[in-house]
Amino acid sequence: MSQVFVLRTQPFSLPGYPDWMASLLHARGIETPEAAYAFLHPDLSMLHNPLLMHGMQQALNVIHEAQAQGHRAIVYGDYDVDGLCAATIMRHALNHIGLQADIYIPDRHTEGYGVNEDAVRELAQKAQLLITVDCGIGNRAEVELAQALAMRVILTDHHTPPAQLPAADAVVHPMLGEYPFGQLCGAGVAYKMACALMGNDRAQALLDLAALATIADMMPLLDENRVITMFGLREMARTARPGLRALMEVAGAGRDGEVTADRVGFAIAPRLNAAGRLSTAQDALRLLNTQDETEARALAQDLDAINQERRQVQEHMRHEAEDMLAQQDLSQVRSIVLAGAEWNKGVAGLVAGRLADVHAYPTIVLTREEDLWVGSGRSALDIDLYQALEACADHLHRFGGHRQAAGLALKDSDLAQFKDAFDQAVRAQVGDGALMPRVAYDAQVPLQHVDKDMVRQIQALAPFGMGNPTPQVMCRNVQVQAARPVGNGKHLKMELVSGSAQLDAIYFGVGDPEVLPPMDADVVFEPSINRYNGTETAQAVVRALRAGDQAFAAEPEREIVALLQDFAQASANNESGSLYPPAAVAKDFAAPQGVLLFCRTQQTAQEMHTKYPAFSVLFGGQSAPKAQNALVYARCLTDLQDPYHTVILCDGSVCPGEAALVSTEGARVVALPVTPALRQRLDGMKLTKQDLRTAYIALRNNDRLLTALPLPLEARLAALYILKQLQLIDFPAGKPWLSHMLTMRKCDPAHSSLYRLLNP
Repeated sequence: MSQVFVLRTQPFSLPGYPDWMASLLHARGIETPEAAYAFLHPDLSMLHNPLLMHGMQQALNVIHEAQAQGHRAIVYGDYDVDGLCAATIMRHALNHIGLQADIYIPDRHTEGYGVNEDAVRELAQKAQLLITVDCGIGNRAEVELAQALAMRVILTDHHTPPAQLPAADAVVHPMLGEYPFGQLCGAGVAYKMACALMGNDRAQALLDLAALATIADMMPLLDENRVITMFGLREMARTARPGLRALMEVAGAGRDGEVTADRVGFAIAPRLNAAGRLSTAQDALRLLNTQDETEARALAQDLDAINQERRQVQEHMRHEAEDMLAQQDLSQVRSIVLAGAEWNKGVAGLVAGRLADVHAYPTIVLTREEDLWVGSGRSALDIDLYQALEACADHLHRFGGHRQAAGLALKDSDLAQFKDAFDQAVRAQVGDGALMPRVAYDAQVPLQHVDKDMVRQIQALAPFGMGNPTPQVMCRNVQVQAARPVGNGKHLKMELVSGSAQLDAIYFGVGDPEVLPPMDADVVFEPSINRYNGTETAQAVVRALRAGDQAFAAEPEREIVALLQDFAQASANNESGSLYPPAAVAKDFAAPQGVLLFCRTQQTAQEMHTKYPAFSVLFGGQSAPKAQNALVYARCLTDLQDPYHTVILCDGSVCPGEAALVSTEGARVVALPVTPALRQRLDGMKLTKQDLRTAYIALRNNDRLLTALPLPLEARLAALYILKQLQLIDFPAGKPWLSHMLTMRKCDPAHSSLYRLLNP
């Protein structure tokens, strides 16, 4: 699928830094050398005073009163990494001051997210204080129930607060009040309370869990989160937690004595989350809290196995979801809502996230639970998912979450109306233009500037994640050479070349060299270090490629074969179709989506690419299910399966039957005047009857390339297609050189519609 390249930084200068680095710092809110130094050299002293957080002092008062009265507390968490880490941090802090506390984690599948009534009734018999972490801000009725059962309630949460807050004894929330940084995760809020209860020095040992949750919950790694994550990763590398050590060993996340944000996000967090997705989160909670090395290793192995199962379940659901999408016209919507009665609720959010990334549509994946559809949603681009769901609240049984992710439930009778309302809510934010995956880059640099020194300067900005994304650079008009599949055909190794500069590259998740631009390419990539056999070299981790200025290589045989396949079928087609005149072409070129420029010759394709650079270029077998404006070259009209409403024949038309070859229902086919390039091809295809006799004799003599014909390539290929129409030979579609003889019979070349078309 085509992608839009977006520059996410602005030009900026900062004394002592290269302009590209100054732009990166400026994009992170850095405008002075002093601020740059602080960003590049974070310190624990940069953490904010926890007492500034809304409700913190009230919560401390309630906790100290409970401790003085000998009460017990229940820490009510969530089943994801953030909730598990937050609960562990909170219990540790409470136990540190002498308040006995237990942890309660609900079952995702039977209880769902947040505080539930049955749990409150059960917990009220065991404790006098209920403290939520990573949940509770939307549980007004459950808070009232707990208080009616003689429990005091402290809510600590980070999700979007509702207009009316629950009447808890204390509500600790970074978005409320005047706290300097509102983007902490649930474990980050719990860590701030631990700092208030224990002091910063003693709480430092909890930074590993706070960092793990901050990364896993995809919080912006800026301000306080940057400090928490940087120092938390260091704590994780030397953690005293047997469970965390065992899990890092199983996941390979602590190799070389270094723990990075990427390794946490892609190796550690998924294994902790897997337990709650497929079963319960109790094993993950035990792993974070155990002090027994043997138990830790066993639990780590179990979580690794569950994660493997989770991957299989997720992949199965994703394939089923893509099959459903294949039956839909994505060009007519701006959102995805899919429902599968047998799907696993615990994996719904992961599948939604993957679909949102691929299709650039906010996506909701639902499964059946008794009389409700329940599931998760993930946003795309800059769309506010929570706001979109708020607009559909009348069709929802319940929902909650934030801008990027949400959970929801609705009745079966509301599903169809919800789909329409959700799509309209998304359109209200983005309009009717095409939504395309965006590839952000931070600087355009010459290829020769990418070296190990640049990579080391970039690494000073780590840890990378939300809000502090890994810097990407774009190199324009480079050549992609020596592309070869690796990793069982899943990835491509290649070389990027520009003049005398050469850079090794790896393109993960793309294994087909046919989709690469054959000539110039604009490449967005992450500069990185490749370590192999003790040697370090700079390399490019490619994120996306698109056609450069010189997009198309001359492919005469492919071009001519595509022409002849279409002309042979169109000339023989009894349905002539409707060809529209080019009068409205200017309006078509300005349409937001749905227009395909169909070019039969390389010269025309290059001219159109130069004239309309905003149109995507589809190489190889690339498709466009959302019918973004695009350009194709040397394809057959019969191969067009995407839902374009307008197909413009940029080289013109020589046969009315061409319009009928476009399979998209209702598509309008517009023919521009026949170009000189196409006229030259047609002139080269002219054949006499004697030429055809000579061609047939050559084939009988096993001359499959028709070398006996002193004719141009166009004529030799045309001869094969005409002889096929006359049923004298046959060959597979698009492969005329693989012809074989049929029964000899007498026939007149004029019986071939293609012969008549080419020789009027």
